[in-house]
Amino acid sequence: MDDINCMIDQFDTKTEIRSYAAMGLVAGIVAVLLSVVSLMANSRLFFQSWFFAAVFWTGITLGCLCFISIIHVIRPKWGLPIVRILEAGSRMIPYVALAFLPVLLFGMHDIHPWLQSAVVSDDMSKAKLTYLQTPFFALRWGIYFVIWTLLAYALSGWSYKQDVSGDENLRKLRVNLGVPAIFLLFITITLSMTDWVMSLTPNWSSSMFGFMMIVSQVLGAFSLVLLIFLIFEDKYPWNGYFDERTAGDLGNILLFLTLILADVSFSQYLLIWSADLPREISFYVVRSGGEWRILAELIVVFQFAIPFLLLLSNRTKRSRIMLGFVAGLLLLTGVLNLYWIVMPAFGSHRFNIAWSDLAAFVAVGGFWFSGMMHQLASRNLVPQNDYRIAEEDLEHARR
Repeated sequence: MDDINCMIDQFDTKTEIRSYAAMGLVAGIVAVLLSVVSLMANSRLFFQSWFFAAVFWTGITLGCLCFISIIHVIRPKWGLPIVRILEAGSRMIPYVALAFLPVLLFGMHDIHPWLQSAVVSDDMSKAKLTYLQTPFFALRWGIYFVIWTLLAYALSGWSYKQDVSGDENLRKLRVNLGVPAIFLLFITITLSMTDWVMSLTPNWSSSMFGFMMIVSQVLGAFSLVLLIFLIFEDKYPWNGYFDERTAGDLGNILLFLTLILADVSFSQYLLIWSADLPREISFYVVRSGGEWRILAELIVVFQFAIPFLLLLSNRTKRSRIMLGFVAGLLLLTGVLNLYWIVMPAFGSHRFNIAWSDLAAFVAVGGFWFSGMMHQLASRNLVPQNDYRIAEEDLEHARR
């Protein structure tokens, strides 16, 4: 009888998840129609907006993949209630690859200045120019997405299979793949962000940029996943997982990622600015003037100072509302931070969010969210045949 009640409760939770997926789908369809209008009105602006949206949602997907690789290696108890949300997010890799296609096929000249002979300066080395040519660029793009897709579907597929078979060897396979997966993700994400984002300013370079983008993506993915978990934490089978210990662990991870991102971002800024080389400081010169400087200062306050102060308190970590507020704040400022990095490269000297930016962001994000929630609802919401579940049940029984 208890099993039947549990099945009914999980069915109700999945029904609610699918309702959120439907809302994301509707928002995505409306935003796509608006994006088509923006394409007809100004194709250059459309491709720039679409590129930004594709980069952001690809980053969220890769952040999910990074996190499940870590979780499958270290097997923490706090990962049990969120691992299926992360796996669902990571399985959206093929979708974000499709989202990139309009830019790759039709909008490259509107995005990357090194394809425009008038913009390419003589001081760019021949090797760099060769590396940035379209055929090699497209080849690398394909390699990245093939690697990410194989990793995402292998890790999540073995996890789902263990639900049915209970085969302990599938857990060992995930652990064995997790370590090289972390290494591969570090290399491929660094290279892809260099290709897609750093090359927007082809004469500028930074050895810390790739790692900064990785941390930003992991923080954004964790913030979104944490928000989803907190929305459903009182629903079966997540009810009971948001106890004092798990809440503290999740809050500490959010604090740790916030500190790492702040440290890496400031270190990059300090090293480049102290060197005071014209080519290296060009990135910050453009982004530290006028309204872009105001946005940068707001990002410092709302992406570091306020979350840092709030997450120092255990009361914040144990409160569903406060922890959700911090996660939402970090997710929003993550969007603005990427906007601050990407958009000035297109020649905009003012911080001005165009309606095409919003349309493209919701179009890509709406379909991404809808697909992710459908992926989540199509499987067990927490892993089955997992030794951590038995340990959790034992701890609850002792209390």
